[in-house]
Amino acid sequence: MTKRFLISAFAVAFFFIFLNGKTILFIGDSITDGNWGSPSKYPCSTEERNLYDKNHILGHGYAEMTAGYFMGEFPESGFNFINRGISGETLRQIANRWHKDAVSFNPDVISLLCGTNDIHYWLESHPSSIKEFDFDKYRGTLDSLINVTVSQLPHCKVILCTPFVGKAGWAGADSHFHLREEGVDSIASITHEIALKYSDKNVHLVDFRELKGTLEKENPDIEYWIWDSIHPTTAMHYRMSKLWRETISPELLQ
Repeated sequence: MTKRFLISAFAVAFFFIFLNGKTILFIGDSITDGNWGSPSKYPCSTEERNLYDKNHILGHGYAEMTAGYFMGEFPESGFNFINRGISGETLRQIANRWHKDAVSFNPDVISLLCGTNDIHYWLESHPSSIKEFDFDKYRGTLDSLINVTVSQLPHCKVILCTPFVGKAGWAGADSHFHLREEGVDSIASITHEIALKYSDKNVHLVDFRELKGTLEKENPDIEYWIWDSIHPTTAMHYRMSKLWRETISPELLQ
């Protein structure tokens, strides 16, 4: 990797802050990551990615589709979109880099989708039970993160997206899939709870879990929407982007 690809996160943030228009930042795990910046390994930090190649700068998925819509339809608005998803990360890991990879950009919108990895890693070492997972700790971490964010960035709209799973692929075939689903559903409920708690502080909910249920009614073949129980197909990424846009468009276009 050449030296020019190792530009510091601070320098990149400085660049975006002084561009015209609103800055919208997506952060989360692999579903958001979408291989943005051509990662050479996993996990791959921001500093190790290609921050210049605009063909891959937003990855491939709902974040890129959302950016394409707003930037393509409203070029005069000067929207700036940033992807800071990192595949494999838990809420705690995202919280540890929150200032560097989110707050430092002084964004107008931060969109967070996470939670499925927290349950995934738990089940790797506790494959037969979800009851002992510390949901209170997860709730406290998310609450603290949002509380700090709305305090430091009172102008910023925070978008909390609910995680989801579907009974498909390798994870769907596991005899303990019901525990994965139970755990992720509980985290989705916590996400909904925190969004409601801070609804008067510019915090909004985008309910991807509910969307998944709606899509299953349209086409019961879950692998059409989620190919490995965790990751969406192109079709679901599109519908996720559509729901995100329908929820947030009035806020961004005012």
